[in-house]
Amino acid sequence: MAILALAATIVIINAPPPQSTARAAASEFADALRAAVDDAVVAGGVHRLEVAPDKWRISEFEDRNWKAFRQGSDTVDLSLTVDVEEVAKSNLSALTGERGAQRERDAPVIIAVDPFGDAPAFILRFQDGRENWSVSHTANGDIGVARE
Repeated sequence: MAILALAATIVIINAPPPQSTARAAASEFADALRAAVDDAVVAGGVHRLEVAPDKWRISEFEDRNWKAFRQGSDTVDLSLTVDVEEVAKSNLSALTGERGAQRERDAPVIIAVDPFGDAPAFILRFQDGRENWSVSHTANGDIGVARE
């Protein structure tokens, strides 16, 4: 029994810590964003990213309607913030014909991804109370995940 207890202790001590919610959500979002950009280029469609304080969703524009493409898992202890170039608001209107309305305080931030795979530069931050992670999309299309 002592040998088994010692072996179990060694395994527990050397086991990696569980991945934070923020890190898992950031990785999931980065993968979904890459897929949306690839799909926009291959299919020649328009996608949009919607970021609310507690969730994100990527939709595609088909038959004059937005249809869900991918969305984040519901997580209670996760908060999201996004910093985006102001030009993103006019791009979505130009691509889909929708008229931009004044955004309410808690309304989602909307970012367009056009058929060329272009999207404005932005940073989406994921915070879970334990760690802060961010996903950045640069002006040249690079997508990166980093701990802040």
